[in-house]
Amino acid sequence: MNQQNPGSQHPNEQHPEGNPHGWNPAGGQPGAQRPDGWNPSPSPGRGQQANRSPYGGPSSGGQGPHPYGRQPQRPVPPQQRSGSGQQLPPYRANQGGGPRQPDPRQTPYQDRPPYQGMRPGREIPYASGPQRSGESPRQPQPPQSRPVYQGLRAPQRQPQPRQPWSGQVAAPQAPSRRSRRRGSHSGGYAVPSAGAAAAMRSRSRRNNIITLIIAAVVIVAMYATYTFFTNRNEHGYASNDMSVYGNSFDTSKYDLQKPWLDTPSDVTFSENVGKMSVMMKKYTEGLTQDGEPVAAVYTDPALTQRYSINVSEDKEKSGYVNINAASFAPCANYYDPGTRKLNAQSFEDIASNDYYVGDSCLDRQLDDDYFAGDGSVGGKFIGFERYFLVVYYGEDGEKLAKPKVTYFTVYDDKHELQAPQNVEVDVNKRGEVNVSWNPVEGATHYNVYLRTGGKIKTKDASKLERQQADTSAQSTYLLAKPTGNSVNLADWDPTKAPGFRSYLSGALDKAEEEFETGKVYSDTPIYQNMQFANLFSGQSEDALFSPGSSSLEENHADYQRSLSNTSLLVVAFGDDEKASNSPAAQVSITSMLSQVPLGPAFNAMMDESSVNKEYVTYITVADGLTRIVPRRYDWSTAKVTSEGVEVTFNLGETTMTSKQVLSDKGDTVAEVKARVEKDTAAVQAADKQTGLMTGDGSGTIDWNDSTGDISKAVDMNGVSGSIEYVRFIAANLLQDRTYMDVTKYYDQAGAPTAKDAVDEAVAQNPLILHTYAYSATKRSGSKVYLKVQYYDDSYGSSTARVRKDLDAKADQIVSKIITPGMDAKAKATAINRYLVDNFEYDYATYRSEMQSRTSADRNFYVRHKSNQNASGLLGTYDGQKLNVTVCAGYAKAYKLLADKAKLDAVYVTGTVNTGTSNGGHAWNKVKVGGQWLVVDSTWNDSGGGSPIQYLLVSDDSDVIRGRGQVYDRDEIVDAKLADYGIS
Repeated sequence: MNQQNPGSQHPNEQHPEGNPHGWNPAGGQPGAQRPDGWNPSPSPGRGQQANRSPYGGPSSGGQGPHPYGRQPQRPVPPQQRSGSGQQLPPYRANQGGGPRQPDPRQTPYQDRPPYQGMRPGREIPYASGPQRSGESPRQPQPPQSRPVYQGLRAPQRQPQPRQPWSGQVAAPQAPSRRSRRRGSHSGGYAVPSAGAAAAMRSRSRRNNIITLIIAAVVIVAMYATYTFFTNRNEHGYASNDMSVYGNSFDTSKYDLQKPWLDTPSDVTFSENVGKMSVMMKKYTEGLTQDGEPVAAVYTDPALTQRYSINVSEDKEKSGYVNINAASFAPCANYYDPGTRKLNAQSFEDIASNDYYVGDSCLDRQLDDDYFAGDGSVGGKFIGFERYFLVVYYGEDGEKLAKPKVTYFTVYDDKHELQAPQNVEVDVNKRGEVNVSWNPVEGATHYNVYLRTGGKIKTKDASKLERQQADTSAQSTYLLAKPTGNSVNLADWDPTKAPGFRSYLSGALDKAEEEFETGKVYSDTPIYQNMQFANLFSGQSEDALFSPGSSSLEENHADYQRSLSNTSLLVVAFGDDEKASNSPAAQVSITSMLSQVPLGPAFNAMMDESSVNKEYVTYITVADGLTRIVPRRYDWSTAKVTSEGVEVTFNLGETTMTSKQVLSDKGDTVAEVKARVEKDTAAVQAADKQTGLMTGDGSGTIDWNDSTGDISKAVDMNGVSGSIEYVRFIAANLLQDRTYMDVTKYYDQAGAPTAKDAVDEAVAQNPLILHTYAYSATKRSGSKVYLKVQYYDDSYGSSTARVRKDLDAKADQIVSKIITPGMDAKAKATAINRYLVDNFEYDYATYRSEMQSRTSADRNFYVRHKSNQNASGLLGTYDGQKLNVTVCAGYAKAYKLLADKAKLDAVYVTGTVNTGTSNGGHAWNKVKVGGQWLVVDSTWNDSGGGSPIQYLLVSDDSDVIRGRGQVYDRDEIVDAKLADYGIS
């Protein structure tokens, strides 16, 4: 429809003189003709002033385009239409080579039907045609009124058989310009056949159909354009494509809003949160008085990696808050081994600070063109390909049952390079952090950043507060600038700066001197992994502990912390960092922080309430917790002094060392050594047992080793996984297919990393019979392929046979211990009882090969086949007693039996304090009564305690908090951790 002239009404209808040219306002509808007999056609000449003929119609002078834009065809001789009784207007045949003349018998035209496409002022008069032999002269008849064409459809004519001519030839007439039609020639008009006329009408219909199609396409395009621009404003535009959310969001828990695309990086969102807009705490990122966020922005679909924002009351709109990116600039906190330059605070600043790195980094901000935009402090959403705005409060000011989530992107943060892929982070046994990734084409160097923030959960915190996600502001630190695609952050540790090591030497001796004068040990500097030293803003567990005021266990139970924001970012750069850079690749390291040592926990070391303190020591780790570690004596350094035997020791497996004088263990080095080793073994025998192992390093992916036929569908029945991507990988691995096409899942918005998905698939499907896998992806055209390889391979070529036997054995066990009518609690108890009664803890292997290490070579898994998998359920098998195992074997077996019993359970790992050490451990979480509870069959079976002490207990119970339990995040994809009560 014409927006300016609805109903195709011609503007002449509004002419001040009425309708001077006889325009038909009916839009070409049948029978809607003017009294003067002229119905104009919708041709390009429509609406032009016409010359009026003396008969009331337009004159025939002038030339114009023929109907439908074609050259005129010669007319068909007059003939009677079949069944119509209508006489066609006759033309006089022009057989003599002269120009055609109007028949003088023709009655003046009064009611001529319109020809579509003709301009006013162009008419061809009708004339009588020749008479057939024997026919009396016909009286001229005025032409009958024809209906006006509707739309673009041509009138349908019934084809008639051609009649014979009478042979009469009209006398030549003088040429007439008025009678000559455009396209005629001196030979006159040849009469087309009936077939030619039909073809002409067919072409007309075809052209009309094409015109209709073109018109429809134009209308659709105009509507799409209109819709696009009405949804778009200076803050981007709303999209109806909800697929960007992927399958990472449970719509029963989140209210997904229309995505908001192509916003500027400095966008400000306006949200109505009612009364909460004036009830927020001041000087926070929009927290309620109870410390909960009003709104937050995350960079991952798991909603764990927060982007720092400002949330402020809108002074002009009541009840609204404005949400925008917070201003910040990255801080320098590294030693460059290439330039031998310390990019951190000065030694004097470090020495005067409790933990060397102050709460603020304003004195060491970087002139960083990446996160700070133009080198100034930012206030923009920069570095990530998508963001998630989450609003937790509604227009009534009350907390929403389903928080509103809005996916958004920015248009002015463009990147020339691709983001680094397959970022891997691990912590070796010395506590050093290693980071690696795939090389990026065009990159000359990389920046590795630490982004962190956290909130201490104290003993006064409520259960709800302890379960809250981290809500504090984040800081960003540049840790390293390697030129290759891997880095050991220990090489960039500020403590490696020239002069720094000598400054730190003798720290423990200095601490002892300060203690004697009443000073606290936390004033003494730390000396490993200083890049991670300020994650807890000086409020470590040890800093809050006063020796003698309470026990270490009580203090540990009171101090709880959530560091859900901590991650590493890797960005690729070309020579020109402003023009050539990549989006940031982000990987969470929260679960690894308990493995990153920072320095001695001096207050804990001086506590006299713990027995056998002389053989253990305490360290503060990067999440602020205190960890107990054994003293590793280097007897090669021992010497006899006047005070006793002096020996150097390492704090656990770390690179940190100190000295100890043993004055009552013997007179010689040999005597002291024997006594210490005997006492140490006795103390460690009372430990709670752990035994989680990992591979000793990673492997190289062999892309030529492809198993299975990826063109065949995979059976996904009977596999475990929190999302379909995980179940697809697990199904392939259970069918021994380690090479697979993951295109469907890999490029889906909100998908977890391939590593995250592989880790869950291996952890939650015990029949895979592997524990430690590494993986990589590659693109080939439009396809993405995933390759998985195992580090542990206990059964080698016999894996399929063992898997089949284990599957049958698990079915057999469940049929005996699970009875009809059992509820979840009864099932959980029955499975725990079976493992306690039928498994044995492998103390020998743990003490000889595992207690002092966290990783093992490949041969370890072959020698101890059931050590890290569920095959212990087979009992004695192939001549080996497989039911003698460690924590991973218990927990994997529990998961397999729970799956068979239709009991909701997951396999989880983490770290715990065992008594004389802090070690990796595996246990289970089971869903009972809508709550995910801890089941630790290993600790129920070892140490001589109760077989139900660690059965169905909550994470905030005293028994769990007292062991310093920290969850890893490797066994479940990040987006689903909260579904299992893991924060």
